[in-house]
Amino acid sequence: MDVLRICDRQSLSILAATRPAGVVVTLPFDDHDPATLLSINREMQPGLPVAFLREAGPASEAVRLLRLGACEYFDFVADAEAWRPAAPERPESADTWRRFVIGESPAMQPVFDTIRLLGPRRSTVLIQGETGTGKEMIARALHEASTRASQPLVSVNCTALPDTLLEAELFGHTRGAFTGAMQGRVGRFEQAQRGTIFLDEIGDLPLEVQAKLLRVLQEKELQKLGSGETVKLDVRVVAATNAALEHKIEKGTFREDLFYGLNVLPLYIPPLRERWQDIPILVEHFIEKICRAENLPAKKIYRETLERLQRYTWPGNVRQLGNTVERAIILTDLSPGAKRKFARKRMIR
Repeated sequence: MDVLRICDRQSLSILAATRPAGVVVTLPFDDHDPATLLSINREMQPGLPVAFLREAGPASEAVRLLRLGACEYFDFVADAEAWRPAAPERPESADTWRRFVIGESPAMQPVFDTIRLLGPRRSTVLIQGETGTGKEMIARALHEASTRASQPLVSVNCTALPDTLLEAELFGHTRGAFTGAMQGRVGRFEQAQRGTIFLDEIGDLPLEVQAKLLRVLQEKELQKLGSGETVKLDVRVVAATNAALEHKIEKGTFREDLFYGLNVLPLYIPPLRERWQDIPILVEHFIEKICRAENLPAKKIYRETLERLQRYTWPGNVRQLGNTVERAIILTDLSPGAKRKFARKRMIR
């Protein structure tokens, strides 16, 4: 039997007596929660590919079901007939955003599925993960996967600017808006018009700026400092943090309403210790990148070394791995005496 389409209790009962190649569940389905339906299908036919179909379905539902193990989620009825479990996957070259995200581990598959799903959407995304996991690269992938890919991607590190300048940097200002404002300035949000703005380290945003950011998210408009005019915005917001925002809310350093405004579509990036299978391909990427940048001949790495790298916990994650590979490449071109001297200094420090 080919694909079985389940749309009511009667068709669900057919599943127990047949062996289809896959199942497409049409939502809404009576009073059953989609996650419950996924569990029922698994119990009846373990290992069976299950896809969901809902016209104009919410993105949050799609993300949840994909994380729970659904193989696909379709937004439109027309897509249902195109789904076949045995069909070849879309060529990897079609996912141009993959050049920003390296890895094939099981822990990263939900991230890839989510990027494919969220890319075309306009909704705000909150990327969470430990420091060094590559949140900015994920933001670039989201932008590349969107219909805004030909428009600007503007990145802002919320900790890189003084609090007194951050508001003007984000929203812009007019001439004379504050001391030293000799001329007007277009803010980062306006620079990202029709594109994407990436707000890194959003958890460190000052409370005063948080209130104004919330208004921008809700109203899709802003006012420059020193101006009463309103600027309409068409900007997708992608934010990132390595902090537990819930704890900051409890401490009163982060607005709860802003958290809900940002956390429309959450995206969690696993630490490197949970995706250790990706270390060989990451190391190969770093070796090629660093040798090319330093105009060095291609380097090789021993299998035993890779195995040791895979056993390490990497508290600094992918960033730490990249720095370690760079240090190793530079050391290979030092004389034996210089290597020993460098090693002693590193041990002393």
